[in-house]
Amino acid sequence: MESGGRFDDPDDVIGSDLDDTDDEDDRDEEAEEDTNIILCTYDKVTRTKNKWKCVLKDGIMTVDGRDYVFHKASGDFEW
Repeated sequence: MESGGRFDDPDDVIGSDLDDTDDEDDRDEEAEEDTNIILCTYDKVTRTKNKWKCVLKDGIMTVDGRDYVFHKASGDFEW
């Protein structure tokens, strides 16, 4: 490659550490903070004004660092 070319600077190389954005690091940190999650399928979801009722099935949930497996569950939510 010729001297003075645009690829002489190592910062311009694709895959260098400078390509990474700080946003990716922030998302990783936020994901670690989220400890409560439910993964399942739903049988039925109904809504009346701001109240939601859900019938869930075949799921796993993590609440406060503990894992729970369930065959069927129901939930009432106010949004």
